[in-house]
Order: sequence, then C-alpha cells, then structure tokens
Amino acid sequence: MGTSEPFLHSLLDLIVRYGDQAMDYLTKVGKDTEKAQLKADPMTAILIAIGLTFWLGSAFWAASIASCRRHASLPHFLMGLILPWIWPLYILFNMEIKGERERKELAAQEAAKREAEEAEKARQLEAVIKEQRGLIRDDGVKGGYTRDYFLAISRKEDGTPGGPWKAVFFDREVLVKQILEVLDEVISVEMVDRKGKMSKMRMPFNKIESWEDTDQQELDKVLADAQAAEEAESSHKRKTTLKL
Repeated sequence: MGTSEPFLHSLLDLIVRYGDQAMDYLTKVGKDTEKAQLKADPMTAILIAIGLTFWLGSAFWAASIASCRRHASLPHFLMGLILPWIWPLYILFNMEIKGERERKELAAQEAAKREAEEAEKARQLEAVIKEQRGLIRDDGVKGGYTRDYFLAISRKEDGTPGGPWKAVFFDREVLVKQILEVLDEVISVEMVDRKGKMSKMRMPFNKIESWEDTDQQELDKVLADAQAAEEAESSHKRKTTLKL
C-alpha cells in the first residue's frame, strides 16, 4: 500500500497536467473553428468530459476503497479502469480489511486455548479434591471424616467459602452453609435448620455420619420457605389483633 500511494499521486498530477493541456488544446481548436466559421458540436465535448470523469472516478474510488481496507491501491486502480464502477462496487461489499480474518482466527484460537486451560485446571482441581477425599478419610472414625478433609473442602479455588453441604449429625439432617473454622477434632459451621434459622455450631468429626455436596438452590429454597412462613404468621397475628 505504501509504494502505490506515491504512484497514484504522480498519476493524478499527470492527469491534471495533461487535462490542462487538453483544455488548452480544445480552446485553441474552438478559436480556430470560430475563425474558420465552422460549427463545433458542444454536446460531443460534454459527453467526452463526462465519460472521462466517469472512467477515472471509478478507478480512484476503487483505489480509495482498497487503501482504506489496507490493500495495495494500484491493482484496484487499474481494475477500476478495466471494469468501470463494477469493480469498485464489487470490492465495496466483498473486500475484507487486510489482516482482519487472521486477527479473528488468532483471537478465536486464544479464546479456545484459555477455555481449554481453564477446563484443564478445573479437571485437575476436581481430581485433587477427589484424591484428597479418598486419602484423608479415616475408616477408624465414624463417618471417616478428618481435619484434612474439611480443610480441603472449606474453601474453593478462588478462596471463597465452600458449600453448601447436607450433613447428618447426631442422626439429624442439617444444611451447612459454610465452614467457619477447622480445629483438630471439631469443625465450626454456620448451619440452617428447616425453619430457615441461621445458627453456629461445633460438630465433632466422630459424630458426623455423612457429608454431601448440595446445590445453592436447595439452601435458597429453605430460606425462602422460612421467610414466607414467617410473613404468613405475622399476617395472621395482625389480622387476629385487628379482630380483637
């Protein structure tokens, strides 16, 4: 593109120079015709001028489109002369910005690479957690849960609290929102009962019968149901008070 731009400027200067000479020549011919008392055909001159403008305008428009889209201007200038207005209209709707396709392909490859890396990290993390859960369970303890096990699951990879979980403790099923602290023989947790009440509790490892992952939706449902029940109870009390 850089080498063709000076050529186009030189070509434009050449066209202007010869155009001026042509106008001088036509003026001279007109005067000679007038002296010879011959009738000139102005329509022919107008048509020739329009034709030249149309022809050269096609070439310069094609070159301008190519230049704006980072392509060499000269080949498209010549094509604009060979195919007046057909070629510039064609490249206007079909020519891509040079390097744009490669940039998009590179961006897609980088995005796919990042996704693959993230998927591999997630897979490795899951494998590590599964391995830890398999190795740190103690069959000599009821439930087999140990301090290392709860340390491994208390935090997610990004450092945020893990959870929620569904646990069976003293033959009672509870929902554990998060693990607050892991000690040598007990864990401190924040739990939610079926009435939606939050409380903190210390759970000895040897009293935990089962511990399973659960989804956030179940916890949210318990809290929503508890809030709805509380609102219904409050509404009932207000109605009873008004009746009295």
